Amino acid sequence: MHNFNEIAGHRQIINSLQSSVKHGRVSHAYIFSGEAGMGKKLLAKTFAKTLQCEAIETGEACEPCGRCRSCLTFESGNQPDVFYVKPTKTKAIGVDDIREQVSENLVTRPFSSAYKIFIIDHADEMTAQAQNALLKSIEEPAVYAVFILLSRNIHLFLPTVLSRCVTYKLKPVPEPDVRAYLLRVGVPSANAGLLSEYAAGSIGRALALANDTEFLAMRGEITKAAEKLERADLAETFAVFPVFEKYKERIQEALDILYIYYHDARAPFAFMDSIDAAKRRLKQNANFQLTIEVMLLDIKRGITNG
Repeated sequence: MHNFNEIAGHRQIINSLQSSVKHGRVSHAYIFSGEAGMGKKLLAKTFAKTLQCEAIETGEACEPCGRCRSCLTFESGNQPDVFYVKPTKTKAIGVDDIREQVSENLVTRPFSSAYKIFIIDHADEMTAQAQNALLKSIEEPAVYAVFILLSRNIHLFLPTVLSRCVTYKLKPVPEPDVRAYLLRVGVPSANAGLLSEYAAGSIGRALALANDTEFLAMRGEITKAAEKLERADLAETFAVFPVFEKYKERIQEALDILYIYYHDARAPFAFMDSIDAAKRRLKQNANFQLTIEVMLLDIKRGITNG
């Protein structure tokens, strides 16, 4: 179900959206920007459902009622006046997609609702031609048109598009809110606290980890490797390398686990700096074994000298 009161975090954004509905100040174009898993699509769909709710139209509330015909068809995926714009020919939305899915659709009035709402995921990846085509609809919008653009990088939008949209930047959800959400959806208490710590403020990531059977096993092995590193002498430093090699395909997550291990242990900041440096180098395609071994050696020297 899509209801604002069930969304974790983003209270300021939600309050702003509800206020715009309540006072009849709905804009024609919005950008919801944030990392993957932060809740952009959930916010967009909840806002769309709210705008189309028949109870909202009569001014009864700023939360979708969940009972009217519009709410019921929305939840079934059949609301005729909410459109999800997608690429049809390439990975990115092109000019033909905008013309066929947006421009041609705007010629007719809504079928049964107050608005025609267009939700565009990965909107920042639209081609320049597609953005310019969309701009025409945003600059001279039909009175019933609302565009919701979802993005990870607002800097990829044309300045002319940015200037005509209300932009909301989603911030990481506080850890207690992530934990409370996980408990609400049935994640065992023993795991909810742990997963919320690794979620980095992303509900989507937290849910993915909750269903990831390998993650907890990886955490256990990385933790044991860190403990072994503390006991080993300098010559045995590289004996823990095979653990990191085992999780080479998930090395960024493995290093996040190591980072949090030392952070929770209140280890010197130099330890975390070494891990961050390794993450950056690996993203730049540095030699895997050399990068991990340099990191381990830096940490071991820090333990020895500490």
